[in-house]
Amino acid sequence: MGSKKVIGLSSATELHRRAEDKLKEKAPEEYRRKHDELPRLFHELQIHKIELEMQNEELRNARDEVESALNKYTDIYDLAPVGYFTLDREGTVLAANLTAANLLGISRSHLTGHRFGLFAADQTRPLFDVFFEKVFAGKDKETCELTLTTEENFKLFVHIEAVASASGEECRVAITDISARKRAEEDLQTSHDELESRVSERTGALILLNEKLRQEIEERKKMEGLLQIAYEEINHLKDRLQAENVYLQQDADRQFNFGEIVGQSSVISHVFSQIKQVAHMNATVMLLGETGTGKGVLARAIHSHSARKGRPMITVNCTALPGNLIESELFGREKGAFTGADARQIGRFELADGGTIFLDEIGEMPLELQCKLLRVIQDGEFERLGSPRTIKTDVRIIAASNRNL
Repeated sequence: MGSKKVIGLSSATELHRRAEDKLKEKAPEEYRRKHDELPRLFHELQIHKIELEMQNEELRNARDEVESALNKYTDIYDLAPVGYFTLDREGTVLAANLTAANLLGISRSHLTGHRFGLFAADQTRPLFDVFFEKVFAGKDKETCELTLTTEENFKLFVHIEAVASASGEECRVAITDISARKRAEEDLQTSHDELESRVSERTGALILLNEKLRQEIEERKKMEGLLQIAYEEINHLKDRLQAENVYLQQDADRQFNFGEIVGQSSVISHVFSQIKQVAHMNATVMLLGETGTGKGVLARAIHSHSARKGRPMITVNCTALPGNLIESELFGREKGAFTGADARQIGRFELADGGTIFLDEIGEMPLELQCKLLRVIQDGEFERLGSPRTIKTDVRIIAASNRNL
């Protein structure tokens, strides 16, 4: 076979040479011109070859760029947070990205060929059918919100956007999972309803309470009116009793008595006269007399006829108080002033402020208290035991003794 191939090639070469010879014989000028043009034609062929190689290199680079962009697009398409579908006019899934498959809980290979409408929940399937018809009826983007059921029967709330392709044979669908937002809205609505219910109950309770309070206020106003009437009656009775008391006192005076003192002798009349003389004075009074002669009665008579009769008369029996307690009884003490002083105590001078203090049997008072007593008589001030604070008092002193002081 090798020799046959050589013979075949030689015959062709020979045939080509013989043809050239004939061309020379028939048209020597044309052959010479053609032979002169061969280098130029060969140069053009070389340039054309280089151009083709450059075009091929550009095409290869463009193909690589397209493949790289396609790979990037595929990654973006698959890993996008939105589920993308391509559906035909029957609603069959032609293509889907990885996110779409994950949302519906089915592999992408099994998802292709499924009717997308079958994933719509029963109660929203008619809404999806109407939505799908609107997508192919126009060229604008259509949106809706549906409840989808995944392979595991999990309810998924999906916001759906769809638009038909230019050919009208397909549509592009994008789904966004809004389950978290829907659940939050439902929880918010539940909380709102519960709050409204509690507010309504509380409002009702407050209305009842307000009505009860209003009734109580009306009852209190009625009671205040009744109390005012009673108070006016009491004041009227008080004024009447005071008037009767003044009349009786005046009548008793006309019967030659003086308060608790009753008598008609010249000596007792002189005592009455002395009481009237000193009663309206603010001077200290000293009553002298044997025990049992009525010094306390005279002291009360002086007080009751003085300008201080509206204030109390405090009596201190100096013989009945132990020597170690008489100071605290007269001037008071603070808690802890001495052993056993477990509470604060107000003294007799402080209690008699504005009134009269009667110091019966003053001759029995310890000598060490005379300085403090003198200070009260002169300046009208003293301190409680255990306290540095000076207390002012306005007291009239009536003293009595059975001893020759």
